[in-house]
Amino acid sequence: MRYYELTGQDHPRYVEQVPVVIAGLLKDRDMLLKSGAYTPMYFNSPEQIRSDVS
Repeated sequence: MRYYELTGQDHPRYVEQVPVVIAGLLKDRDMLLKSGAYTPMYFNSPEQIRSDVS
């Protein structure tokens, strides 16, 4: 957030890693939901973040 505040742009490392992290979460979605680690509503956020960064 601080980098964004200073430059008006997302940090390049953030932009690079967001799709990787989101892909991992979505790949493991069924297991994460089954384990109770996340709620179904949680998975709305990664999709929105991915579209914002893309």
